[in-house]
Amino acid sequence: MRCPHCGYTWEYGGRRQYYATCPRCTWKVSLRRHAVDAPEPAGEVGVRLRCHRCGHEWLYRGRSRHYATCPACYTKVDVRKNRLLEPSPQRICDLREGGGGD
Repeated sequence: MRCPHCGYTWEYGGRRQYYATCPRCTWKVSLRRHAVDAPEPAGEVGVRLRCHRCGHEWLYRGRSRHYATCPACYTKVDVRKNRLLEPSPQRICDLREGGGGD
């Protein structure tokens, strides 16, 4: 673990799942964010979704695995049913031309 407050690095062997206390400055440290061995996320982190009502596509980074809200029309979207494995061909053209940013 590495403390973001004082920079101290130590081996954490506790039972807590979310936070540890820095032995040097007693700062509360997130176990997931500040683990020294934690791999960096590669590429897009999230789920690509398409709204069934307006067709808007976006990268959803929320916590819910069931429903998300479309940022364009505010419709409730089922994450499992509206998940995209790859962007639509029109979306790819928009991205290549520099338009259609999220």
